Amino acid sequence: MSDAPSSLCDSVCTDTQSSAAGQHDVTDAAAQALYGQLFGALGGEADQAEQTGEACAGLVLANKKGAFSLWHLARGGAIGVTHAAVGRQLDPAELLSAGVKRMMVDADGQGADFGAVAQGVLEGALVAAGELGLHEASLGTAVAVAALETA
Repeated sequence: MSDAPSSLCDSVCTDTQSSAAGQHDVTDAAAQALYGQLFGALGGEADQAEQTGEACAGLVLANKKGAFSLWHLARGGAIGVTHAAVGRQLDPAELLSAGVKRMMVDADGQGADFGAVAQGVLEGALVAAGELGLHEASLGTAVAVAALETA
């Protein structure tokens, strides 16, 4: 990871900030921003887990720049990741794992509450699983294991 954010990270951050301005619960803004940017990025030849991590890093950057709730951003991010993965016929558990790991590392690096990231991603994964008819325990387990490995 370099110190300079990628264009995908910046795009997610900017989209989230634009959509979330003046809102208390930024879950929907984060989900829409992440889904919109990640769905397009997952269509190329780049490493899917890396792209997911970069997109999720944009949410942590949005927290730093806009003082939004990290829990809500992480929750929305998980919803966006899951929907993008399913839309691209990819494994949502694998991409959620990559996303939660990157968000936790970045949050910790900023001195933010990386536990809020883990909790938000877990909640978002369960919400998205319910919305999409996926197995909640599988997604929840993938997020929990990734969070424990990262912590």
